[in-house]
Amino acid sequence: MINPDKILFIPSLRQGNGTGHLKRCLDWASGFKEVHIYLLDCETEKSIDMQNHPIFKTVGNLIYHDAVTDSEGDHWELIILDNRLTSDLPIQFKGVPVLAIDEAGDLRKSASYILDILPSSLKELPNLQEFSFFNGPKSIRPDRKLKKILISFGGEDPCNLSTKILQSLDMKLLSRFDWYVILPEKNKSVNSTPLEVHCLDYADNLKDQLMHYDFVITSYGLTAVESLCSRVPVLLFNPGKYHDKLSRLSKIPYCPKAYKKVNSQINHVLSEALMTQMTNNQTPWVKLWEKYTQKSAPFMEWIQSMTISAEDCPICGSSHRKSIGRFPQRSYFLCRDCSMKYMVQFRQKKDIYKKDYFFSDYKAQYGKTYLEDFPHIRKMASERLGRIRIKSGSLLDIGCAYGPFLLEAIQKGFSSWGLEISEDAVSYVREHYPEIRIHQDAFENIPSENPIFDKEQFDVITLWYVIEHFDDLSSLLTKVNYFLKKGGILALSTPHASGISGIFNLSGFLENSPEDHFTLWDRRSARKALRMYGFHTIKFHVTGHHPERFPDRLKRVLPLTLRKYISLLFGWGDTFEIYAVKG
Repeated sequence: MINPDKILFIPSLRQGNGTGHLKRCLDWASGFKEVHIYLLDCETEKSIDMQNHPIFKTVGNLIYHDAVTDSEGDHWELIILDNRLTSDLPIQFKGVPVLAIDEAGDLRKSASYILDILPSSLKELPNLQEFSFFNGPKSIRPDRKLKKILISFGGEDPCNLSTKILQSLDMKLLSRFDWYVILPEKNKSVNSTPLEVHCLDYADNLKDQLMHYDFVITSYGLTAVESLCSRVPVLLFNPGKYHDKLSRLSKIPYCPKAYKKVNSQINHVLSEALMTQMTNNQTPWVKLWEKYTQKSAPFMEWIQSMTISAEDCPICGSSHRKSIGRFPQRSYFLCRDCSMKYMVQFRQKKDIYKKDYFFSDYKAQYGKTYLEDFPHIRKMASERLGRIRIKSGSLLDIGCAYGPFLLEAIQKGFSSWGLEISEDAVSYVREHYPEIRIHQDAFENIPSENPIFDKEQFDVITLWYVIEHFDDLSSLLTKVNYFLKKGGILALSTPHASGISGIFNLSGFLENSPEDHFTLWDRRSARKALRMYGFHTIKFHVTGHHPERFPDRLKRVLPLTLRKYISLLFGWGDTFEIYAVKG
């Protein structure tokens, strides 16, 4: 559960970006006692006038932060970034999860979570496209004739589009409808408003007043969406190509290249649009209104229900990364420093290692329960022990489950210990195999100075399909090194990110990866990771060959036996084993 006092908002406050980003953040945080706002690049970028702008006069619970007042950012639990174009965040926010809203800058590739509320044309897909998180108006416009028209280009109108529209209005248009305009502060001193037009003051709650108008002229942004939520037709005049593209994607009517058009052209576009609206009334708008009048979801309730896993690379701690897959409750990244693929998870599931994990959950994946699969697992254990060059001594199996590997190790002459988090598995082993010394706990909970295990106690430490379940591999591998004798063997198995599935269908491989697998290993990242923590002579044994998983285009030209040979030759199995020596 995320504490609202530990949420930091970073909205765009740059002149030229409008006030929609800030208004959206303030709407979401409306129930907070204090709203923490970070002023991004406040010394180098020209920001909105925060002393005189009307939007700041209506909110009394804002607390501002900047690089000077918040030089250490590790006390925040979550950053909500609504900055549109962000290249990077200050170094003090390293390790703080970032939920980026409609982000189109470089940070889209590395942010923890991407939420697109409005349509996007970017290749980098979001974790979630969810318009219902938009905090829309309370009421909608009743069905009536077209009469009242509102011109509003937000709190800034950097391209003076409101003035441009006003100057294009001829007497025919002015006399036929009732015209209203909301001018930004900078334009109010300009005497360019026709006498027939009502000039309105800035409205903090404009979205709840839009239902009183019959047509809105604006640019792509908050006012346009709020108008559609109020079942009011809109026509967009945009300041540039970017907004034209977004309008086209959203299927909202707009005037192409309005920023280049002269007054007579704008007048023509307005006349045609208004006449069409008077003739067709609501018909062209029904689909848009159905989309934009969805019931708003409780955004902050969704945020505060999240549990977020470790943020930086679990091997090297680096935040230098790029996303390789995004899904509604998790993101996958490639660490640019150590090559490890890892997951940042939202809404982390609790208590998953109960009895069902080894029975109904296991059966759903493998067709039989863990205990039904026991003989096969024990056979694999014998093969794995044959690949470990140490043939006797002390052995610790971390995540030993119901003990098949330990039984085989004892039979081979090892003095064996087991460590398991599942209470049911530990009870089963103690009842059926008293010769196994088993301890119930998570490995990360065992301190180095512990009466159970001594420093350099073990000749072999094994983790069979366990290492991917740890979200802090730095602590894990440091502790494994501590308990392992010099020259001892670390042996493990794990899914293979460079197997046939990961190579030819990475998105599907990531989507099907279990929600408790925090790292995805391959030979390159394994070498780097294990050498980093004091291991050498690293050998691999690739398993899990599935020629039926080859892509269809290769299946059509390669027979099954040849595909199997290629998989063996190139090491394209979907699982693999790693054997490393403590140096």
